[in-house]
This record gives sequence, structure tokens and C-alpha cells, in this order.
Amino acid sequence: MTGERDGAGRPAVRRSPSETRPGRNLPESALVVPVPEADPLVDPWRRRHDPSCGAGVPAHITILYPFLGPGLLTGDVVDELRALFTGVRPFRFELTSTGRFPGVAYLAPEPAEPFARFTAAVETLWPETRTYAGAHGSVVPHLTVAQGADPGVIDSLRSELEPLLPLEAECTEVWLMVSDGSNWTLKWRFPLGGPPGEKPG
Repeated sequence: MTGERDGAGRPAVRRSPSETRPGRNLPESALVVPVPEADPLVDPWRRRHDPSCGAGVPAHITILYPFLGPGLLTGDVVDELRALFTGVRPFRFELTSTGRFPGVAYLAPEPAEPFARFTAAVETLWPETRTYAGAHGSVVPHLTVAQGADPGVIDSLRSELEPLLPLEAECTEVWLMVSDGSNWTLKWRFPLGGPPGEKPG
């Protein structure tokens, strides 16, 4: 498993809204790529083992979390995100394998590089959002299936899902989601290579 390293040399990853920190009930935002193709496969596990599923977060690959506070999501920010994502063409990828971090089980996308490039591009525009203040290298793109689960659950999950992979999917848009501290809602969607960012209908 590759990715960032923390100060103790352990793998460090970009957290997702699925991996919220204990006691964190503040308004916040996140940039994610929804992966609806994965829903039939992961929803039974996410409903039981991923609290964000019940809070309104779909199966996704995180681009940046936390992003800017909701009060900072101005028209200029939306315009910059629109310009960034409409400059990228949609692309296909596969969820090829399961993986684990401490207490977390996930599906790994291939290729992973386009998601990492999204993260790097957003961090360049908003340096204050960089993981560990930008002190480390690349992140590990992933789709969280369970978090806070014991090792036995994670082992069972991986044994069940691994034979069903790879799963083909397509990245066609990026979502800007906002949390009120309890639930997440879709604020803006940015189609890749498409029209300007739109508020959901």
C-alpha cells in the first residue's frame, strides 16, 4: 500500500466523509466522486458499517475532505471548481481489489492517478486544505466500505467482495457536499468536460 506517511512513518491517507473523526460535529464540506455503479455491491455493508451512509453520503471516492468551511463556499470558489473540473474529460476506471487501513475496509480504483491529480489540483488552488499542511506526498484514493469495524468484519467483507471484482465504473462528475454537523447534502455538482457547475434540482 502506497501513500503518505505520518510523523511515525505509518501510512497516512486522505480521510473521507465516511471516516469522520470522533466528536466532530462541525459544519464542513467535501469534494467527492460519486460511484453509483458500486451501490449494489457495497450498500449492504455500508448501511451496517459506514455511518456516513445513513448521513446522506453515497458510495464515493474522496477528492478532498475536509474542504473549505460552508461559509467560505463563495461564488468565486464555485467558479474555480467549475473551471477545474470542466477542463477534464470523463474517464473510465475499475474497482479492482479490496484493501484495509486500521479499522477501515475499502475498494481500490485503477487507475488511481486521475483521482490523486484532482486532489493535487484542488490543494494547489487552496493550499490551506492540504493534508498535513502539504508536508507529505501522494494520497491513496479509495472507496470506503466500512469504518470503525473490527478485524473479523473487515476480513468477512473482503472475502465476500474480492471475488466480485473488478467492477467497471465511470467518473463523470464531482460533487461538492456540505455537512451541518450531522447530515450531508449535495450542494453543487460539476460535470467533467460539461456545462457549468449546477445546484441539484
